[in-house]
Amino acid sequence: QDSPEKEAKDEEPKQDTDKKEGAKADDPQPDPNWEIPRLFRDRFEEKKPHHERTLAALQWLADHQNEDGSWRPDQFEKDSRRVKEWKAEVTYNVFKGIGIESAFDTGFNSLECGVTAIALLAFLGDGHTTHHGKFKGLMKKGLSYLTTQQDESGFFGDKENVNDSYTHAVSTMVLVENYALTGDKSHLTNIEKAIDFILSHRSYDFAKDAREKRGVWRYFVEDSSLNTSLSSWMVLALVSAQHSGLVNDKKELERAFEDVNAWVKVIVDYKSLSREEAEALEMAGKKRYAIAGYNTPGTGNSRLTIRPQWSQNGALDAATVMMMTFTTNEKRTSKFNRERLEYIQTHKPSWVAVTDLDEKGNPKSPGAKDPYKIDFIYWFYASHAMYQSGSSTQKKAWEKDLYDGVLLKYQRGWHDNDVKKFKEEVKNVVGHGKEGEKEGRQILDEHGSWDPLGAWGEIGGRVTTTAFGALALQAPYRYKGFVPYRPKK
Repeated sequence: QDSPEKEAKDEEPKQDTDKKEGAKADDPQPDPNWEIPRLFRDRFEEKKPHHERTLAALQWLADHQNEDGSWRPDQFEKDSRRVKEWKAEVTYNVFKGIGIESAFDTGFNSLECGVTAIALLAFLGDGHTTHHGKFKGLMKKGLSYLTTQQDESGFFGDKENVNDSYTHAVSTMVLVENYALTGDKSHLTNIEKAIDFILSHRSYDFAKDAREKRGVWRYFVEDSSLNTSLSSWMVLALVSAQHSGLVNDKKELERAFEDVNAWVKVIVDYKSLSREEAEALEMAGKKRYAIAGYNTPGTGNSRLTIRPQWSQNGALDAATVMMMTFTTNEKRTSKFNRERLEYIQTHKPSWVAVTDLDEKGNPKSPGAKDPYKIDFIYWFYASHAMYQSGSSTQKKAWEKDLYDGVLLKYQRGWHDNDVKKFKEEVKNVVGHGKEGEKEGRQILDEHGSWDPLGAWGEIGGRVTTTAFGALALQAPYRYKGFVPYRPKK
């Protein structure tokens, strides 16, 4: 494997994203003898698919980080380097121009901590840490901000905010992955408290049998129920910690993974299909799939109560593939995984053009694409499930549908609307433009990002969709080194 110190050849030249300051004597340093865990090594590969586009997304995030190290969902434009230095044009969401009510560009400011964590996770997925890559200063500011959001119990965010249950999981992942990639022990206390919080806050509300209760995770507010979505993020945090040697209570971790396995087997069911729907499928010669549930068997994935029109998809089915692959010795080609991935393929990624919609944002005709199928979180889950457990044929099909058909086509700067308005020059990425031409980010403020459309666009805004777009593009190598964990003797 290439060492972190060996810069990728296609990496852009060093930018002043990190203000070049001399290293201070008391700056924490990585462990020179640190061996990066196998799970994370491939993030330093020289050749990564679609890397230019991933870097464009990361550059957008870098240019919109707020001064305090956070990304504020409703104020990311406030500190936009592109507007301040180059007067880049701000075009907002391409759908905003036709007055679509749901064409949000910003998100909820109450999610500042969680949105910041997702953005940092995207940088880590590409091998950028507090000590490696061109965004070191950004990463230091971001991690410093995160640690100010952790309370005495080890929780990141506000326990009264339902969404901050996810914030805790993702923030834990960020600190763990930075440690795994650098060996820097600066935040070990924060990490240990965060992991202990996860392990000690499982809820034992379902039983494998009458004698033994099992526990996974619920939102940390009263009257919430166990759910697959949150549990999948807690699993990802614990898996990263496990492979980094950061879990002190290994028996409790083993019990937690056993419970996750039991939960998945309970929650995947046929119950979401009515008898009529099942019979219709059989008559049409189509396969009837068991479906992963959110908080009860076979109910499909969650949606905002104020946005029930968003289509169901295989997000939680992909999540269960990741959970089973990472927490058990389940073969990647097991029947369970095969069926989940087959079901995911029945929900292909889809985008929609402005011309397909009326002024209310609904399809103009029955044949027009459905705007309610756009779901960046689904694409993140499914991309990683495909690259962990999918066949080569399934991976190629998914790449064609998501990467070629959606992410690369509609990333701002390459979007037809942008090329038509700003010409080919708008495609120029940092360090790769023709002599005498501007970079795309100097022309268009949104260059490299994705418009915040979809099921969760109005929650996290442009920062979240861009981070999840980058994370989906990183799927071929983010967990490429995964093998079932075996502790060192």
